[in-house]
Amino acid sequence: MNSHFRHIPMLRIWLLFVLGIFTVEDGYAQAVTVRTQYEYPARTVTHDISRLQNAANARVVVIRSNQTIVHGDDDGRQVNQAVVHWELFLSGLQIPYSVRDDVNLNRRISKKTLVLVLPAVESISELQRGHILDFIRNGGGIIASGRTGVYDENGWPGKSSFLTKIFGVEVVDSFPAQSFGFYQTIESHSSLSVGISPGFELNVAPRTRLPVVRPGSSTSLGKVKTYATTNRDRFEDLTTMVTGSHGKGRFLWTGFLPQDISRNEEQQENYQRLMINALAHVSGSLTVSVSRWPAGKDMALTVAALPSPGFDARTYLVNTDHFLTLIEDANIPASFYFASDEITTFPSLYRRAISSGSEIGLTADNDDLMIDSSLTYQAHRLSTAIRSLRLSRAHGVYPPGGFLDGNTIRALDRVGAAYVIRAESRPSVPGILDWWNFVDFRESFDATEDEDPVADAITDSESYEIERFSSRITNFDEDSGSRNKMRGRLAISIVPFSASFGIDFEAAYRHFKNSGGHFVLPFFPEQYGPYSRASDNLSHTLKIASEDNTWITTASDALIWWRTRANLKPVLKPAGQNEIYIVLENSLDHTVHDVVLDVYMNMETTSSVHVSPPARIIPTSELARDMTGGVLVDFSKPIQILISDVLPGQNRIEINW
Repeated sequence: MNSHFRHIPMLRIWLLFVLGIFTVEDGYAQAVTVRTQYEYPARTVTHDISRLQNAANARVVVIRSNQTIVHGDDDGRQVNQAVVHWELFLSGLQIPYSVRDDVNLNRRISKKTLVLVLPAVESISELQRGHILDFIRNGGGIIASGRTGVYDENGWPGKSSFLTKIFGVEVVDSFPAQSFGFYQTIESHSSLSVGISPGFELNVAPRTRLPVVRPGSSTSLGKVKTYATTNRDRFEDLTTMVTGSHGKGRFLWTGFLPQDISRNEEQQENYQRLMINALAHVSGSLTVSVSRWPAGKDMALTVAALPSPGFDARTYLVNTDHFLTLIEDANIPASFYFASDEITTFPSLYRRAISSGSEIGLTADNDDLMIDSSLTYQAHRLSTAIRSLRLSRAHGVYPPGGFLDGNTIRALDRVGAAYVIRAESRPSVPGILDWWNFVDFRESFDATEDEDPVADAITDSESYEIERFSSRITNFDEDSGSRNKMRGRLAISIVPFSASFGIDFEAAYRHFKNSGGHFVLPFFPEQYGPYSRASDNLSHTLKIASEDNTWITTASDALIWWRTRANLKPVLKPAGQNEIYIVLENSLDHTVHDVVLDVYMNMETTSSVHVSPPARIIPTSELARDMTGGVLVDFSKPIQILISDVLPGQNRIEINW
């Protein structure tokens, strides 16, 4: 029997592992860095690691498929790469594991095994299929990747589709080969997607043709997006990533292998978080996460009124007046980015926008782009706009036409701007502008430039300020801010929006609702008149959003929340049986309101739950209440715990059932 066992001792998590078994000529000699840790895959997420880490024997078994090597894999390269990726990954996570040859599947899988990893296991005999099915039906967890079980032990096509039988999917043979790769979105609201940016797109470059499926009885975690935009409608219902249950057990299957994911730092971080979450999910481990939006909202929506190039006074007056009426009737705030040369012509509209509860951003003289101009000139343009709009601070800026360059970013930093709003190809949530790709520090301000270009900004009774919004974000979250903090001093945030949906605002809204992200709806009042299709679509979309569990807010408030949330960290403390003890750490110096914890018990049972005051269970989690005041909840679904006031420091939450 050709099997072996590896039990890895405790290692430091930030080790760099290099796959030395691949040659440079093959293009595979790339570093694999474990960038996160199992207990805290992201600051806002924690897993109970005891089931996998404290076991006397390894509870995770990785199968190395010799049958696949013999009958299909060229020199074993594909199988070996996938197995070594998992070995390095588990080693870095400090999780004991065992690597065994597939001959071990000829007998029943030990009940001590909690998770069975099947990377690139294409050849599986009927006997082995039966043992794998028995394992998951009895409560075992499976993480599989690639063309799992498409062949028998002799390399012939299986009598039936193992992918369909165990994972409940329909394999699609007509999907065209993607020579250069494709994107796989992550749009799940589950314990598998916690700590991952909503709607994140994994960049997949498969070494071989991979299976694409329709979910069937399983649940898709996202969809396939081809690089070419022309064919995307054909693949709306297709995916390479599904999850579900089979009997008492759970599974995650991906059509791609670990080595197919881009080595880009952000790509690796999010893929590794997905796999960590999968280990917790399929092993039935407890997961606690800070919910994405306040009060347990499913998504955030901001209506951004953006200026259009050109200025016709009559059109601007009529259309902006209509847009203000529309948001007033909907009783929502908006984010206005006014061009100073336009809005100063109509001071009554300006005051009306302020009184509606909206935020005021700026665009500097929209008819003339700022890019390709000197740093001094761009800073002067911004400071002039600030004075014209009577702002004390340029908190939000939409560069003219949405274009910017390195000097624009430096000018924004110079005038104290907090964020820039612009179109992005894959927007999801507020982030940090990657200024490193733009800024050229060889140019400097003229020696005659004032120390502060906005020192003489007008601040009279009509000044508009957001005092609670800091123009310098000093509390970086580990995920999106650390790289910028290390590289330099600029920390301009970005609030991205998508222009790819055109005026089909409802379709865009549905897209962001699926992912749970921040939908910045770009609206151009000068282009969209009172009876235009765009205005009707906006009104209809706002009506839908107001009836959904959607947070309709300004861009600044969404950014404030996203940065605030990054300073909240749930910590699991030792507790007794049928009891959870959570400490929610708030590293800020002020109270955070309406925080929700998503608690994933990952158990197939229903029980009566008590939560220590002042925390309480959100009613949508309830099935019923018992005589003792306990809340009957389904442990297979997330339990949402609302904490109205999270004080600075440590906040205790106790849950028992």
